[in-house]
Amino acid sequence: MSHRSSNRSTSEARVESGSLHASPLRQRPKWHALIVPFCVLVPLLAFGLLAEDVMSRETIRFDAPFLLELHEHASPLFNTVMLTLSRIGGLPILAYSALVIVFFLLRKHRAHALFLLSAMVGTSLLNIALKAAFQRTRPDLWLSIAPEHDFSFPSGHSMLSCTFTLALLALTWNSRATLGQKAIATVVGVLFMGGVVVSRLYLGVHYPSDVLAGFCLSLSLISLLTGVFQARLREGRSR
Repeated sequence: MSHRSSNRSTSEARVESGSLHASPLRQRPKWHALIVPFCVLVPLLAFGLLAEDVMSRETIRFDAPFLLELHEHASPLFNTVMLTLSRIGGLPILAYSALVIVFFLLRKHRAHALFLLSAMVGTSLLNIALKAAFQRTRPDLWLSIAPEHDFSFPSGHSMLSCTFTLALLALTWNSRATLGQKAIATVVGVLFMGGVVVSRLYLGVHYPSDVLAGFCLSLSLISLLTGVFQARLREGRSR
């Protein structure tokens, strides 16, 4: 009799333990499952609205006024800062990504490496295809100190820098880092993305709609990949 009651109490303890571990998942609000689709579809919708105007060769009202206003603040100091940010945020991003991917592989974080690789390759191919499809000419409002001669929409610098940063932030927020560390990483990431985006506008080589479209695509892509890789990233986190 005592043996049976002991077994019963042990099984009840296991059920209780299991329910405790499962409770955080059960207590998640229903809207939690909508976050990833929302972050995929809303940026895509915004991109679609911009793309429609670009495809029809319509003038986007805020493009030229914003650039001209920004150009009024040009100075030798800003020239140096913006040139540096622009150079850091271009093709070198691919080199940074390769180094981070190698680091992840050495640490046996294969899901992290595949996540970042998918994000950067997807962004690069998407940007090349879309520039060829839209064939938007660069702004010509003043003589740029760093002219570009390929197509403008969407901004490659914006897409590469935003995808790289958002991917690392997604991995950081899915890690065991403290809330303070995650907050610091987010602030640094936002400042980096913002700096690269502003540099392209300051140099007069992109319209605001170019960089906004690039950010929307990057956010949508990273949100989609986060949903796809979520289970594997959680598995790596629990090790």
